Amino acid sequence: MFALLTLLAALQLTAKDNHKSFTVKPQRAIVVTLVSNSSTGYHWKYKPSSGGGKVVKLVSHRYVPPQSGRPGAAGKEIWHFRAVGKGVMDMGFRYIRSWLPNKPAKRIEFSIRVR
Repeated sequence: MFALLTLLAALQLTAKDNHKSFTVKPQRAIVVTLVSNSSTGYHWKYKPSSGGGKVVKLVSHRYVPPQSGRPGAAGKEIWHFRAVGKGVMDMGFRYIRSWLPNKPAKRIEFSIRVR
């Protein structure tokens, strides 16, 4: 029950929130969920702005495979963060192949203000 309440209280972000800004209070959970297809060689790489770890801390990251079980189907990557200190930071995500890290296929960014 507590886990469900915590999840509901979390700020839930997806690709639809790209380039948006959000304000949260300290200790608020932030969950970022992005569609990912590991069969293509792509994965999401998270990059916080400089000093971002003092504002929002990464708690966990995991890949969730597709439920359909069909070869080539997309799954999702989920990051759990916690707002830890007052300030502003940008959260950047790049959809890359490991052998082409400087050529992302997609870019997602959120701005988080903790106060």
